[in-house]
Amino acid sequence: MTSSLELLPQELLEEVCLYGTLEDLRALRLASRELRRKSIYIFGSRYLHSVSAMISPSSLNAIQEIAGREELQQHVQDVTIGPERLSSNLPVEPLRTSYKARLAAQNEFESRGDDHRLLAAIFASLPNLRWIRVGPWGQMCYDPYFRPKLSIGAKEIKKTYFRPSKADHSTLKVLQQFHNYDNDHAYREFGVVFKALRASGISRPLLDLHLCARDPHVEKYEVPQREPFDLDSRDWKAVHPLLRAVHISLLRWEHRFSLPWLQQFLPVLPEHLEQIIIEHYFNAVHDGQGRVNSLHLLSQGNLPNLTRLVVDFYYAPEEKDLNALLKMLSPSLETLVLSQFHWGYRSDASWHGIFRTIMGMKSLRAVHLYELEAFGSQPGIPSDKIVHKCFPEYDREHRTKNDSIPRFGPEGEEWKFCDEGRAVDLYGQAEIQEELGYAIAHGKWHLTCDEWGHSTHFMVWFRTKPGKAMQAEGHSIYNGERPIWKTA
Repeated sequence: MTSSLELLPQELLEEVCLYGTLEDLRALRLASRELRRKSIYIFGSRYLHSVSAMISPSSLNAIQEIAGREELQQHVQDVTIGPERLSSNLPVEPLRTSYKARLAAQNEFESRGDDHRLLAAIFASLPNLRWIRVGPWGQMCYDPYFRPKLSIGAKEIKKTYFRPSKADHSTLKVLQQFHNYDNDHAYREFGVVFKALRASGISRPLLDLHLCARDPHVEKYEVPQREPFDLDSRDWKAVHPLLRAVHISLLRWEHRFSLPWLQQFLPVLPEHLEQIIIEHYFNAVHDGQGRVNSLHLLSQGNLPNLTRLVVDFYYAPEEKDLNALLKMLSPSLETLVLSQFHWGYRSDASWHGIFRTIMGMKSLRAVHLYELEAFGSQPGIPSDKIVHKCFPEYDREHRTKNDSIPRFGPEGEEWKFCDEGRAVDLYGQAEIQEELGYAIAHGKWHLTCDEWGHSTHFMVWFRTKPGKAMQAEGHSIYNGERPIWKTA
């Protein structure tokens, strides 16, 4: 007993000692009451800052239990509503009886409209709510690039006894993602949250929309193009002023969303928007729908309060559009991420113009640059500016195990494996001015060759710690955090 008491936090141990001097049953009751009060507060502050749910009775009722208790509701600041749902259209039969029962409860819950009414009550009950995030596929996708978190509801339906009774291992791996194969219900979470927000009476900006077209596990299931939500609907127009952040991921966009819809959505972003993340953007023609240049569309708008811009894995950006957007955001932007810019025709001089624009943005506090590429048949980079001819470090094991992949560069000379210097994090105006000024005056480049023999030039940075690689390729700066370093 003594050893167990010693493991308690100091503040709880003091409560036990305070009432331990009494000799009657009141001592136990008073000590238990105080311990419960303090432990609930500690539990809430540590584990209930962010909660996530799917739109189902069991999941939303679990959140409602938290929102209905005064000692717990005060800790919840972020609520995420993901797209998971039980589906009658899973490609395996028969479904277990328990799964069917939950599915029937979910369908009845939706048909009565209880989902948005319960969600509205939850939102209204959380006094310190700062973010409502809608639609991130990362809530159930196991791809490590996204957040591998499961919502309360997804954890429940992931239990073994909810799976179909007859299914091989490969099928179960797909089913455990619990994607929605029913086009009739695709993106339903947006409409439900919009109705709930409208009914909750909340008037402060806190809405974060994740418009992610990514659906990597169900390629063989055809989902027709569908817009995430109707831009002319009353619910969207009512919550439009509450929009605080937008995250757009366009991998396989043409399979999931309509590109003309995006052309209408981007120019009408509200002026008080604080954050924009654009990733996996293919600035090209898709299925005859035409070219959608998001950087150009954003540069034509008015976003005087935007503090964070992330552009990651962007194909074929145009220098003039990026420059125009940065100049428009210059008065307010505090965090800038430019990561993995590929294709297009740029030289080192093109990046110098962008660097000069960044150096003139006096509100910037943090800049992350990663894999800035000069691409083209003649990128115009002198040989004396190429410091390494290398394969990327992440390709080492792949090439070592596969003899068919060359270990030599295009000229037949042996290249080294190197990932050094391809990213830089700059904090404060002094670092930004120093490093970008040096890059303009003495720009250096890696010449990298992939397994197909395609060569590419990447800018080399010198502030990056020697011999180190950045975890998650620097994505920690998405939240304005300093990156975590590890030994390469």
